[in-house]
Amino acid sequence: MISRVAVIWVLLEVLIAKSHLINIQFLTQIDIESYGCDHTKLIEAEEGFIQLNQTLQYIQNGQIGEHINELRELQVLVRRELEEQNFQTFVYLENFQYSYLLKQKSDILGRIKITEKLISHQFEDIRFLLNQIIKTLDKQERIKSCEILSNKIKTLLEQLVEIQGEHKNLIDINYEEVISKIQRIKNKCDNDLSNHFQQSKLEQTQLKDIFIEFPEQIQVEKTSSQRDVINNINLIDLKQEQTVSKSCVSGESSIVDMSSSQTSVLDLKVGDDKIRGANEYGYGYWIRWLTRWPQKQMKGISEPWYFISRLTKNDPYDNINMGDRILAIWLGQAGYTFVTNDITSKNPNLQITLPYEDIEGVWTYIHFSYKQGQAVGIMKIEDNTKIVVLDAMHEQPNFLRLIIGGSNLNQYPGFNGQISSPIFKIGAGSFVNTEDEFNKFVMACNHRPEPDCRDKNEIMQLSQGIKKYDSSQQEFYEHFDNQRKEFPTLYGIGGWYKWVEIVQEPEHLAFRITINDQETNKNLELGDRTLAVQLSEKQLYTFSTYSYQNMFGVGQSNIVKNIDHKNKHIQWHYISFQYNRETRQAYGSIIFKDDKLDLKFENVNHYLVPVFRIFIGKDKFYPAFNGYIADLNYVTCQDLYNSQFHPSYTPESANLLKFPIQIPELSSEYHCQISDETIFDSAYDDIQSIAKVEITENLIEGYGYSFWLRYLTRYPKPMYQGKTEPWYFVSRLTNNLKYQDTEKGDRLLGIWQGQGFYAFFTDDYKDTNQNLNEQIKYDDIEGVWTYFHFSYSSTINKAVGFVKYSDQEPQSVAFNADHQTIIYLKLIIGGSDLSKYPAINGQFTKATFKIGSAAFIDTTDQLNQYSLECNPQPQECCDQYLQQIFIQDTQKFQEQRDLLPEMQSNSLDKFPNEYSVFGWFKWEPTKMDQWHLAFRLHINKGETNKNDQILGDRTLAAWVSPSQDGIYAFSTYSYQGLNGNGEPNIVQIIPQDQQETKWHFIFFSYNRVTRIAEGYIKFQNKQESIHFDKINHFLVPQFYLNVGQDRFYKSWNGYIGKFTMNLCAEASKHKSDQGILIPNFIDYISPPTINPFPNFYVTETIETCLINTKVVEITQENLRSVINAIQEEETQEKVCFCSLMAD
Repeated sequence: MISRVAVIWVLLEVLIAKSHLINIQFLTQIDIESYGCDHTKLIEAEEGFIQLNQTLQYIQNGQIGEHINELRELQVLVRRELEEQNFQTFVYLENFQYSYLLKQKSDILGRIKITEKLISHQFEDIRFLLNQIIKTLDKQERIKSCEILSNKIKTLLEQLVEIQGEHKNLIDINYEEVISKIQRIKNKCDNDLSNHFQQSKLEQTQLKDIFIEFPEQIQVEKTSSQRDVINNINLIDLKQEQTVSKSCVSGESSIVDMSSSQTSVLDLKVGDDKIRGANEYGYGYWIRWLTRWPQKQMKGISEPWYFISRLTKNDPYDNINMGDRILAIWLGQAGYTFVTNDITSKNPNLQITLPYEDIEGVWTYIHFSYKQGQAVGIMKIEDNTKIVVLDAMHEQPNFLRLIIGGSNLNQYPGFNGQISSPIFKIGAGSFVNTEDEFNKFVMACNHRPEPDCRDKNEIMQLSQGIKKYDSSQQEFYEHFDNQRKEFPTLYGIGGWYKWVEIVQEPEHLAFRITINDQETNKNLELGDRTLAVQLSEKQLYTFSTYSYQNMFGVGQSNIVKNIDHKNKHIQWHYISFQYNRETRQAYGSIIFKDDKLDLKFENVNHYLVPVFRIFIGKDKFYPAFNGYIADLNYVTCQDLYNSQFHPSYTPESANLLKFPIQIPELSSEYHCQISDETIFDSAYDDIQSIAKVEITENLIEGYGYSFWLRYLTRYPKPMYQGKTEPWYFVSRLTNNLKYQDTEKGDRLLGIWQGQGFYAFFTDDYKDTNQNLNEQIKYDDIEGVWTYFHFSYSSTINKAVGFVKYSDQEPQSVAFNADHQTIIYLKLIIGGSDLSKYPAINGQFTKATFKIGSAAFIDTTDQLNQYSLECNPQPQECCDQYLQQIFIQDTQKFQEQRDLLPEMQSNSLDKFPNEYSVFGWFKWEPTKMDQWHLAFRLHINKGETNKNDQILGDRTLAAWVSPSQDGIYAFSTYSYQGLNGNGEPNIVQIIPQDQQETKWHFIFFSYNRVTRIAEGYIKFQNKQESIHFDKINHFLVPQFYLNVGQDRFYKSWNGYIGKFTMNLCAEASKHKSDQGILIPNFIDYISPPTINPFPNFYVTETIETCLINTKVVEITQENLRSVINAIQEEETQEKVCFCSLMAD
């Protein structure tokens, strides 16, 4: 929150974390007027300058020196105590001398009058830790507390010394003038707002029309008698007589992430006009702690306190003054702590803690309410409900503010995990103090979120068919990211393996599932080896997993069990490994040809996460598996060991040939044979053919085959260096039962892809030339559907081959060749062909195989009539406009947040020839680095992306920079030829003239037909364009997207809104040829509205809204009358608040 206003560098960043101070001179350059009437920003700026002024007063009153001296003395004592503990086996009696000294120091700190709000909470935490050390006799607990305390003292000392050194810079700011300016802007905005509400009835109705236009977004839980009426929207019948009674108010059941460093997920202010003298209030929500999501807490719950929520009556509020914590909740290392204040005893921080054990991923309901001198906290974990009561007297509030989530005041890390179903009630019926009332009026309509694996099972096919892996491969290793934000509690992996003997390294990787990304994976952290299997040189398969032991980051990162393969690994065997979080067990097994060996890990605790990274055959720590891997599946939310996944045959004996070709019959009459239109992939490292057809006849006088093929550099397997081999196998027809390669009859009719040409091979029996060949050249065939037809006639001893590139005229080659008498034929398409050549990389479809005199075609007319007429070029499947929205409204980006996962386009094998990305951008004032990422659309997944080294690293990308008075850099790439050449980083610049702090629209597109990339930025007062000509992009089905941040550059700092990717027809346009906005584009012509708390929209409702309601169906005919009824009626009831919609 405060990062939006750079002025608050002292009060938050300096006092919380060791960070570099922002240049004070920058503070005087902040343009407050650029905030417009953004009320949240103006308040934050005002509070920031007020607290900055307090920092100056703190330095000037001379107490800072005293505090520094006391802390230095305490630092020495703690260091000595820590040394004593580390050198003693037990806590000896003489060690208590340090406890006595620490107690004295705690008393001294307690007597120091610390009036400065900026540091009072810091000293409070230090005294708390001191008392913990003094009270405990447990050695390990004492050491742990000493270490935490030592770090806190060190950090605070460094910060106080830095503040002391900034004295002169702080004097230079005219605080009264800046604060006065902010207040003038706020007053003007308030007056404008008053005028706004006095618009005519017609204008108000129009505004309401915009809001009510999408009633399906609004959901309110109905009573059983209402559910059959209508599903549109509940509207309160304001004329209906209502009675005040307790009711169950349901919160929005969607689940929202809460990260440790983000701003609040909910911040709601309620004024006196709505409180109306009520002195009963409460709130509640479902919440669950997640150690590794959405931010990775590698050390677990390592801080003393994590902020969850607070209800305050102060505006503005501080941390621990009276009224700051009237109902507040923190997660501490000992449990969930409920905090209130008591005006009778003048205690602003009355608290009680409910302990927890393993709360990883456990949905916990928390409710906290107040009435007549009692604050009651309720916590429900699993089926256990605990209630705590604090006797406390509150003042009558005339203002209430509820904040949930985030690093509140940047003084505590925020709760890390997820929240659902928040409710906030004011007035009669808000207070709950018994388990019966809790079940009846809270739990009855706020049900625990559904189990993570309910109806969400998924099978991800990681490898299809047989793939060859080589232990010497260095550059590329295959990995997959499971991006779906479901939290599986049951997951596993299984596939076929066959080792080819070489001199072994100590370990070769079979597979690894990890929850850590490339940067955090050190091969020894918890989660690095979620489920991993390596082949050891000691005739063992090593299965390894991990287990956390507590919530503080402690555990075993490498738990190992072995299976002796007894040299059976050189035959096909099936390896599987699965984890079940419900039973806390991991299971591993290997099925050999004549045996099945199992192992089990007991009491294994895995963190609950939605994203896993899977490495097949190789990773950065181990050499590759040397041999073959086939049919590898990743399974979530279902048992890997059920019959569905039980392997019943080895890959080589399985019927893996999938390219359907009709078995030919002898025919002497010409006809057009329709083939199967299914498209099949062919990867360069495929071992097995995609089609193999054998026939036997008494005498075959003519034969031929045909198919459509398109070469693809990056699909189905990426060839980052392009076509590096001299030959790639396409197809062959042989009359040998066991063929070799170039022996007689091996190449009756064969096709290979060479460098710059397709080569047709045939066999001349009389001249003993088994390798007769002709070539047809090609230029750029990337993604070009190409038709092949190759046939032979024994009647005229002639072979003719055709190649037709897309809509061009066919080209042909002819051979005069004498084939021996044929009674047996075998057609092979795709695969590595005896493992002598890599397969062609791309796709096949519409294959035919004919025998008999009518199989031979030697003219273009015959080709068109008897082959192409019923097997035309495949239709592009991406002819309909597809839109994928990544940010619906707005999203706040900050530099200190964890790296967001890479997003993927919908994988529907669409192969778009057009695509674009666009959205609204707004930079928040802060010091810029050289480059900050706006977005990067690319085709190189994860760690294969090297920023700007590989073609496709920057498909469509943009950055902002302070260079040249502010610029945007747009980048794309272009391949040249098919051998890996090209330019990975082609850049054009747009000057933005320091307009990045105002909403501006960016559009960037590519059209593969025209080979043009173009885009523009629409600023508030101008529009600037870019244009790239002769740009060649690879044809791919899948794109990857980084918005606002990636691994290479500093994050965008500010807002990004309505960010969208379009694919397929007209995706590269934002207007039609007639200048009319494309329908899907219309919603993006205006900038988004910033909602500082976008994760929950909170709507106010009458307390009895679920009891006395009238269901009204909204139609075009009654829309305006309904709106008028809402505007004209008023209610005198107390109000409650509940979340009705999620962002």
